[in-house]
Amino acid sequence: MDKNFFTINGAVNRSGKYSFVEGDELSDAIELARGLNPAYENVKLAQIKRLSYDGLNQETINVNIKDNHILNRGDQVIILAD
Repeated sequence: MDKNFFTINGAVNRSGKYSFVEGDELSDAIELARGLNPAYENVKLAQIKRLSYDGLNQETINVNIKDNHILNRGDQVIILAD
């Protein structure tokens, strides 16, 4: 769990740190976080923060939730809401 994880927070029911399995997608992360929180309307976007291999640079990727983006080990997922 020290290295095989991703985090998810924002407009989800259960923010947290979850075990990463090769092939995990954004929809898997949302499902593990017990879905989108119904208190938020029009939840369509997510932001994925990803460190470079050497850990010196951070990339921010904005994606549509429906695109079901593939996750990488160590990703930080933020489900954006209005």
